[in-house]
Amino acid sequence: MFDIFMNDDIIISFSHTDKQPCSSTQFQCEDGSCIPVHAFCNGFSNCPNKEDELSCRHVNNAIPVQDVRSCSETCPCHCECQGVSFKCASPENVTKEARVLDLSSNTFSIGSLRNFYFLIHLNISNISLNESSLNAIGSQLNSTNLQNLDISKNEICTLRSKTFDGLASLLYLNISYNCINRLDLDFLRVIPKLRYLIMNNNNIEEIISKESNNLQNSSLQLIDLQNNNLKHIEYKALYWLKTVSKIILRNNSITNTDDYFSNSMKMLFELDLSFNSITDITTKMFNGLDKLRTLTLQNNRISVLEGFSFTRLKSLRSLNLANNQIFSIRAMAFENLVYLKMLNLTGNKLKTLAPSRFMGLLKLTSLDLSGNEMEELMQNAFERLENVKYLYIQSNKLSVSKTMFQGLCNLEWLQTDSYIICCAKPLTVDPSNCISPRDSISTCDQLISVGFLAQMIWYMALFSVTGNLYVMYYRIKGKNKGNASQGAFVLNLSISDFLMGVYLFIIAIADMEYRNIYGFNDSRWRSSTICSVAGLLATTSSEASVLFIFLITIERYMALKRPFSLGFFRNRKVVILISTFAWFIALIFSFVPLTTYKDFYSRSTVCISLPLTTKKVSGWEYSTFLFIGFNLIILLAVIIGQLLIYIEVKRIGQAIQRDNTKREIAVFKSLSYVVLSDTFCWIPIIIIGKDYFFMIRYNIRDKRCIPKSNGQCDHLCFF
Repeated sequence: MFDIFMNDDIIISFSHTDKQPCSSTQFQCEDGSCIPVHAFCNGFSNCPNKEDELSCRHVNNAIPVQDVRSCSETCPCHCECQGVSFKCASPENVTKEARVLDLSSNTFSIGSLRNFYFLIHLNISNISLNESSLNAIGSQLNSTNLQNLDISKNEICTLRSKTFDGLASLLYLNISYNCINRLDLDFLRVIPKLRYLIMNNNNIEEIISKESNNLQNSSLQLIDLQNNNLKHIEYKALYWLKTVSKIILRNNSITNTDDYFSNSMKMLFELDLSFNSITDITTKMFNGLDKLRTLTLQNNRISVLEGFSFTRLKSLRSLNLANNQIFSIRAMAFENLVYLKMLNLTGNKLKTLAPSRFMGLLKLTSLDLSGNEMEELMQNAFERLENVKYLYIQSNKLSVSKTMFQGLCNLEWLQTDSYIICCAKPLTVDPSNCISPRDSISTCDQLISVGFLAQMIWYMALFSVTGNLYVMYYRIKGKNKGNASQGAFVLNLSISDFLMGVYLFIIAIADMEYRNIYGFNDSRWRSSTICSVAGLLATTSSEASVLFIFLITIERYMALKRPFSLGFFRNRKVVILISTFAWFIALIFSFVPLTTYKDFYSRSTVCISLPLTTKKVSGWEYSTFLFIGFNLIILLAVIIGQLLIYIEVKRIGQAIQRDNTKREIAVFKSLSYVVLSDTFCWIPIIIIGKDYFFMIRYNIRDKRCIPKSNGQCDHLCFF
């Protein structure tokens, strides 16, 4: 309820300072330790240097309050109270012994804030406060112990040199979400103990410099200027901030930082320049930052890293260059970064990684190259990276090679989006630590990883080819016998199933050719013409089979239900025309995706793009439409037709005694077995595909904990 300084818009890391901020219910001693606010001016020394009592006697020259925790008994009606902490609509009738006062999002006269001698935390955010009413607030409060002041979300457009006069003990100041356009840090002179200055989400375009500032001392440790419109910082404007350890300039309009920093800023350990407009790393950008440990340059417009770009940053531990436009890294670009441990280059345009670009990074432990659509790792790309333990290369287009990770002698963790890349992982990487989507069919050794399935493919291919050849021979030889439409449709069905047998032979032969060496030949196989031909055969066969099953069902139902209207199907030319049209539709379904997606059939190791994965690759909508949507509708119609045929056969079966009719019914039953067997082959594929479609549609994923090099973990999604 009384969290004044730390709100949702302010997230600060204090990794490089000993004096971390206390909460809004605590008083901070000079050594950085925290005591409860009710222990301030309670007659007992709680701070090591007794400043919690010395300053109290100096303020009101009165006998110290013995017990202020009982003040909640006199809580005004317009307040919510917890001990000496008050959240009120106005200062009216609030005890002067209050330590914490939250008046945010209310309307009252700033002049009523008088003589709050013991106040430590004050929140007057979002009260329509402007610079004229803010002046002399220190003398009004008459509280020389105020440590935390929140004046965010007001109408303050100017900060004068003596705006905070009388608040010499101020440690934390939040001026975010105001309308300041031109920033003069001269106001810091009257608050020399200030450690944290939050000025994000103003409209600051420039920070000006005054010669007098360089003669001042400052205790500032953090300055947050993110989400402004900052374009320029004048020469020497920041030089006098000798104790600052973190500067946040995120999301501004900065194009370079030439002469922004100096050697006097020896405590500056962290600099955030992300989401700016930096296009080049110049020789003066990082002058004076030889103590810097963390540099964030993500989401800028850097395109080339020239040699010696970061040579002045000899103490740097972490460098984030994610989501720039880097397409080239010149030799020696990372020279002199001998202490660098984490390098993030994700989301750039590095199509090729040239040799020896990371040679100087002797202590690098984590390298992120993901999201570059990289196509080639040249030999010795990872030369001299013996200490790298974590490598992230997902969302690239790399082909696997046995030497692609040469130089990564101590790699422990590898993340990629292709299991084939894991085939080349160093021996130091445990299989469980090579993170990638798994292929349910292939492994690094085998195209068909399940031995039983690899053998069965040969048998299925043999039976499919020989069996359907026999059916074709039988139907062609007996072409003048029996029903023309029935024979023609069955003949075409056997041809389509024969093509599936040819497809199975192609896969079986490829599995035999690449046995024990498949992983390193995956790209060669999937990009081959043979694989594309196999995919075309499989898709044409499957769609033609579905269509002819549908036609057989219609023909048989009409022959049974309306035998005298069957003349249409007994016309051989009509049957040939219908069959030709069915084949035309099947071929269209097979060739259409290749006009848009050249790799449509090479996405799968078995060269057929069935939608049996939650990975949302380009063209997944077409696969879903064809194999799930279209086939489901046709097969539902087939099942309904077969049920109607079954009902009709049962109805007339016992009433008919003629031998010809019995033979017709026997034919109906035998054809139904053929139709239903083909139909049931597709049902599991449709059900599984439908489940995966809904997983994609509603973004259902498997989350795993991926450890970072700092021992923490990210929850990333895998399919």
